[in-house]
Amino acid sequence: MTAITSKGFGKKIIIGGFIFLTVQYLSYLCIALFARDKPTEHELVGLLDKGPIGLQISVNSKFLQEAKVFDLILWNTMTGGLDRYGFNISHTKIKKFIGLPGVFNTFTTSLVVKRVYTFFVVIFHTREDNFWWHGPLYNDESNTGNSARAKPISDNLQFMRREGAIPRFELEEIKLFHYNFVLPKDIPAFLRATSGSAADFIECNYRAAEIFYRHYNRDTSEEAERFRHQAWKLLSRAKRILNDLEVPFWLSSGTCLGYLRQCDFIPYSQDVDLGVFASDYKEEIIPAFVSHGFELHHTFGILNDSYQIAFKYGKIKLDVFFFYLDQEKGTIWNGGTEARSGRKFKYTFPAFSLCWTEFLDLLVRVPCNTTKYIEANYGPNWQTPVTKWSWKSSPPNSEPNGVWPKDIWSKVINIRGV
Repeated sequence: MTAITSKGFGKKIIIGGFIFLTVQYLSYLCIALFARDKPTEHELVGLLDKGPIGLQISVNSKFLQEAKVFDLILWNTMTGGLDRYGFNISHTKIKKFIGLPGVFNTFTTSLVVKRVYTFFVVIFHTREDNFWWHGPLYNDESNTGNSARAKPISDNLQFMRREGAIPRFELEEIKLFHYNFVLPKDIPAFLRATSGSAADFIECNYRAAEIFYRHYNRDTSEEAERFRHQAWKLLSRAKRILNDLEVPFWLSSGTCLGYLRQCDFIPYSQDVDLGVFASDYKEEIIPAFVSHGFELHHTFGILNDSYQIAFKYGKIKLDVFFFYLDQEKGTIWNGGTEARSGRKFKYTFPAFSLCWTEFLDLLVRVPCNTTKYIEANYGPNWQTPVTKWSWKSSPPNSEPNGVWPKDIWSKVINIRGV
C-alpha cells in the first residue's frame, strides 16, 4: 500500500511524493499474499530487514520485480506512464458535502493499479490544522467495482474502512529490499495513529447546519461574533496544551451540541466545554494551562469522583469535565457539583468511542455517535435552540448523586478567590 498527498483539500492534481504507509515492512507481503497469483513455495525469498523494526519476512521475488517497475514509474511520472507499461489504473471516489454554504465535491480516495499484482495507492488530501484526510474505500461513488478489487488488501490492513485523519508526520528515506523508500520517521507513532479506530474521522454535517440556519437565523451581532472569535482562540490554545501533554479530549456539552447542530459555537452559551477520561488525567494539566495565560477558576470533586476543572481565558470560561466508565452498566458518566450546597449530580451517557473531526478548521475529537451522545444530554429535541438552561435539572440524563460531606468541602469545592 502506498499513499500520495494532494495539497489543497479536494484538488484533483497529485503534487506530493508517494509515502509507503501502514506497516510498510509488511504491506508488500500483504499485497503479495492477496494478489491474484499466489506465490509458490520456491518463489518465496527470505529477506532480513535491518531497519528500526527488524523483521524476518518473505516476499514473492516476481512481485518485487513488478513493484520496482511500478515504483520507478510512479515516482517519475506520478501515474502518467503506468498504462504504457501494461498497468491498469482505476479510482475509488467519494462525494462529500463541505462547508457553509455547502456544495457536493468529489474526491479521489485511492488508485487501484494492477498488472499481475494489485497496488493499492492511498491518496491523502491536505486539510486545515496540519493533518491529512483520506476517504473510505467502500463508499466508492464511481460504482466501478474498484472497492471489491482492493477489498482483500484493505480487510487485511484494516485501513480506509472509514474516513480517517492523520496528523502530518515527518518522513525519511530508507533502503529496503535494495530499493529506496520513504517511510514515516517515527513508525511507532504512525502505527498508533492508524491502528484500529484511532484514525476514524467524521465530517461535520454541513447540510444539516445549513438547514438549521435557514430556520434560525445566524446571530451576526457584534457580541456573537466576538464570542466566536474568542472561543476559537481559547479552543485552539487548549487543544495545543492538551496535545502537548498527550491528553486526549473531545468536544462536550454545549460545544459538542454546537458542532452537531450548526458546525459552530453557540454564542449564548458563553463557554467552551471539553471532555477527558479521568484515566487520562495528568497533574501537569492545571500548571500547563496557567502557564499559557489561563486563570484557574475552580475545581470540583476528586479525581475518582465528579472531577471538573474550570479556567477563565479573558471573559470566556473553559470547563473540562472528567468522565468515568461504569463497567457493570456499560455506560460512561461525568459529575457536577453545586458549590453552595455540596449536592452532587450525575450525567450518564451510552458508551462511546472517539472520532476525529474538523471543527472550524481545528482537528479535534467528538464521540463517534455524536447524535446519541447529544440526545442523552439534551433530549430528542436538541435541534431546537434553548436559551434558558439549568445544568442541574434540564439535562434528561441528570440525576442526584448524593452530597459531599461538609468536612471535605475544602478538598472538593475550590473556587479561586473565595
